This record gives sequence, C-alpha cells and structure tokens, in this order.
Amino acid sequence: MAEWQTQWTLFQKFLLKTFAKFIMRRNNIENEKIVKACQESRSMLEAARILGIPMNTLKRKAIAFGCYKTNQGGAGSRKG
Repeated sequence: MAEWQTQWTLFQKFLLKTFAKFIMRRNNIENEKIVKACQESRSMLEAARILGIPMNTLKRKAIAFGCYKTNQGGAGSRKG
C-alpha cells in the first residue's frame, strides 16, 4: 500500500472513532426517552435540548406518539 493510502486509512479510522458517538446517537433515541422528556419538560424546545435533537425531529416524533404539548404562553419559564 502506498504511503498516502495508509495515511488516508488512518485518517478515516480517526474520523470514525471521533464522530461515531454523534453518528450513532442521531437515530438511536428510544421512544420512551422522547415521551419522558416531553412529560418532564416545561416546553418542547427544552425537551429537544435535553435529548440533543433538532426541534423539528422532536415535534414529528412527539406528535406520532401523542405526547406533543405546546407552551405558547411560556408558563413556568423565564422571560426576558
């Protein structure tokens, strides 16, 4: 194997090792965690931040599970 191929292979292994937790985490959120985060948080944005997923993803999955609740008035959260 050429030297550049060896270096490229080592670089690929480094990338996989470094970013594997982000790649795997993205799609492996269990349904129970989503429902629990929706029930325990004051807003859906807070639930999305707790789970570390985008708001749109949480909204789509929470509507599918029937646990999506809005908090448009911001009750219980700090304003300003």
